[in-house]
Amino acid sequence: MRSNVLAAMVLFAATPATAQELREPPADARQRSASIATARLEDSYILFSHQLRINDQLDPLIFEAMIAPHFRLALPWLNGVVVASPIVTLRMYDTESFPVRTPSYAPRLTAFVWPRSVRDPGAALLYASFAVAHYSNGQEGPLLDSTGALNHRNGSFATNYVEIGVHRGRTIGRGFAAQSAVLQINPAGALDPPIRDRYGRNRLRFQAEWVFRMPGAGGVWRAQLNPAILIGPVDTLFRSGLERVQWSASLAVRPRPLGQLGVIVHHYWGQDYYNIWLDRRIHALRVGLVGSLMPELPAALR
Repeated sequence: MRSNVLAAMVLFAATPATAQELREPPADARQRSASIATARLEDSYILFSHQLRINDQLDPLIFEAMIAPHFRLALPWLNGVVVASPIVTLRMYDTESFPVRTPSYAPRLTAFVWPRSVRDPGAALLYASFAVAHYSNGQEGPLLDSTGALNHRNGSFATNYVEIGVHRGRTIGRGFAAQSAVLQINPAGALDPPIRDRYGRNRLRFQAEWVFRMPGAGGVWRAQLNPAILIGPVDTLFRSGLERVQWSASLAVRPRPLGQLGVIVHHYWGQDYYNIWLDRRIHALRVGLVGSLMPELPAALR
């Protein structure tokens, strides 16, 4: 009798642990899912260019650099991860004293969540993202100059926006592939009226990404396509058709001996994304250096 009671107690005590084990994925599955979800985050880069083609004119530019650290906080009870990204973008112009004019400050807080963690290495992860972000140039001058044009030298530009996205990612052999669709919404009150329709209130952005880990010293190859389209009222410069489209593509190579440092070729066509310089179209093909400032490099990119 005593042995039966003891067996019953052991079974009763073990049952909750077994149910909990079924509800909660193992730690490696959570880590794999978090790596897949955050692998699409921006890399830091520096792009060299003596001239940048703008509205069929050339603007003297020495380099453009983006510093993009990402700080992750795991949410194991929610199958998710929160990422804080205090991003800064700079352009140095090839003019007298080499000014860095109106830097971009873009802090962002993003939550990635998924219904089920990926247990099998080759399984696809379906997940969603929600972000709140600020974008400004840190200036305090008037938005418009005396002619009514945007004050590029020290005009104040700022907006706040939210992003809602759906994503799919998976590891494939030595590589990784992901697809995303993200809607960026700038509330009506977040932009000053003079630039509300020049900048475009909403954007629908797509991303396709492929990462290949080459054998030996080949390192990592990463290709990205990032088309986007302006949605809603826009001024005459980006009113219709292809004028609303933004196109970005890049190919980065990280040889294994260089660790997280690599070489990137980047192409962009569309509205200038550099804060108050939004009233012009740019077309640029540039070469530079790329690196990751994440505290832990995603497993898919090692």
